[in-house]
Amino acid sequence: MFACGGFAIGIGTTHNIIDVTSVTAFLNAWGSMAREGAALSPDFNSSYIFPQNNAFPQDLTILALTNRLYQEKGIFVGRRFVFKGPMISNLKAKASRLGVQKPTRAEVVVALLFKCIMSASKAKFGAKKKSALLSTSVNLRRRAEPKFQETSVGNIVLIAAIKANSEETDERSFVSRMREILSPMNANFVESLQGEQGLKSLCEYLRSLGESYSKGISNGDEIIVFNSWCNSGTYSIDFGWGKPLWFPACVLALGISGSVIQLVDTRSGNGIEAWVSLDEEIMAMVEHDKELLSVASVDPSPLEIDSLNSRL
Repeated sequence: MFACGGFAIGIGTTHNIIDVTSVTAFLNAWGSMAREGAALSPDFNSSYIFPQNNAFPQDLTILALTNRLYQEKGIFVGRRFVFKGPMISNLKAKASRLGVQKPTRAEVVVALLFKCIMSASKAKFGAKKKSALLSTSVNLRRRAEPKFQETSVGNIVLIAAIKANSEETDERSFVSRMREILSPMNANFVESLQGEQGLKSLCEYLRSLGESYSKGISNGDEIIVFNSWCNSGTYSIDFGWGKPLWFPACVLALGISGSVIQLVDTRSGNGIEAWVSLDEEIMAMVEHDKELLSVASVDPSPLEIDSLNSRL
C-alpha cells in the first residue's frame, strides 16, 4: 500500500515447480476471477503425465547443468533493444527472401542479435572465438501431440544447446541450425519422457546436454543464454484496472555474469523487447552496431514504446 492510496500486487515463485507459462496462466485466471468471478482454471494434470521420481539425479537438475554458464569473468552490463512491429516485419521479409520458411519474430530478432554479438566478439578476440553455444529453453506443451493446454501448470520446459559457427551469422544459416537442433524435440520425444521409462529418457537427454555444455566451455565457445517469453500472455493480465503498460524482463538479463538474450512482447503484441546482458566491451560495440540501430532503439522510455504516452 502506498500513501497516495495506490497499491501493488507481487508474486514470488520457484522455477523448480513452475515456469513462465504457468505463472501467466495463474495470473490471468486470478485476474479473470477478480473481474468476472469466473476463470479458465489452471490445469494441474502434468504431475500425472510426468510423475515425480525421487531417483532423479541431483547433478542433472537444470540448475546444476546451467550454473556454469553464469560464471564468466569480466564486467557485464545490460541493455534493452526494442524492435517495433513494422521493423520485425521487415526482418521477417528479409529472412524469407533468403530462403527461411515462415520465420518467426523471435527467430529473426535473435538471429540479428547473434550476428552483432559474434561480430563484436570477433573484433575483441580475433580468431579465438570460432563458434558459439546457445542455451535455450523449449516449451514442451506446444510440441506434444495433442498439445498440452497453455494453462498446464508445472515446469514443463527443457533446455537445449545450439552449436553455431562464428561464420553462420546470416539469417538462413542461423535459423536453419536452430530448427535442426530443436526439431527432434517433437511429439515422440515428449511421449518418451512420460510413464515408467520417462526418467531414463530424461536422464539420457540431460547427460548429453551436460556434455555439450562441457565441450562448449572447454573449447572457449561464446556462451549465450537465450529465452523467449513472447506469446506468453503477460499483457492480457487484468485485475480490473486495465492491462499492463509495461512488462520488464530485467530479472534474467541484468546482474548476471554471463551473456543473456531475453525476449518479451511489447504491449502491442507484434513488437519485441530484447533484454541483453553482455561483457561491457562487447556491449559497447553491439549497442553502436549500425545494422542493429537501423531496426531497434536502445533503452527507450517504456512510455515511448508503441506510443503509450499519447494514450495516457
